[in-house]
Amino acid sequence: GRRFLAAPPHVLRLFTHTRQPTLTHLAPSENLEKKVSNNIFWSPKGRHVVLATLRNTTVWDLEFWDLDFEGPVDTAKKVDPAKPEDLGGSIQLLAVREHYGVTDVEWDPTGRFVVTGASMWRPTVVSGLFADHGYCIWDFKGQPLFKQNIDKFKQLLWRPRPKTLLSKEAMKKIRKGLREYSRKFEQEDAIVDDEASAEVLAHRRRLLDEWYSWRKRVEAQLLEERRNRGMEIRGAVTDGQEDDEVVEEWIEEVIEETEELVPE
Repeated sequence: GRRFLAAPPHVLRLFTHTRQPTLTHLAPSENLEKKVSNNIFWSPKGRHVVLATLRNTTVWDLEFWDLDFEGPVDTAKKVDPAKPEDLGGSIQLLAVREHYGVTDVEWDPTGRFVVTGASMWRPTVVSGLFADHGYCIWDFKGQPLFKQNIDKFKQLLWRPRPKTLLSKEAMKKIRKGLREYSRKFEQEDAIVDDEASAEVLAHRRRLLDEWYSWRKRVEAQLLEERRNRGMEIRGAVTDGQEDDEVVEEWIEEVIEETEELVPE
């Protein structure tokens, strides 16, 4: 790697390995003052780092740092590692988290996830009580993904990631055609989604048809039962009969109108 961290008391110093035309040396990039972190955990990919305070009785901080932060594309500042004034321009604190009683930190081989654990092998005692045992999984940005408390939890280790079987030329070719592969996979996903949607719609139509058929059978049975019992069938018209409708019409006519004044 080209970056190094040194940890004098309460200060973390970041150095960058620079190459100049006639000299190769370590240039100080950033000083992180007033830090109580006592462990440094680099990502296997070298870009991200976790500063952790382990096996402490009062502080259990986890700081997630990005040492090559570029920022949004439209606002990203161009950083030139060759310039001394730009050496610390790409350092960004992503998140500060806390895991009560944390004793261990492990990066996964891809550098995408971090697991922190509180092990019974290294118990943390706070106010005479033992901290809860278990583990938490975070992404490289410090976002919590999963938490599990386990009685007598001891250790969690990531499965080793085997080396790729592809050659460098094949990997380079895949990177160049990644957009084409993405379009192809998106089309395949869309086809699968359409097929799933069609199956759901067909299933709903089948259920609706079955319900209509059941309703017609029940209505026919109910009509037959009413006829057998001689009950009046509402809304039904027998042969040769029609429903009678009685209409009443009121007509008012004024024959004479007289107005009379009554003396007081």
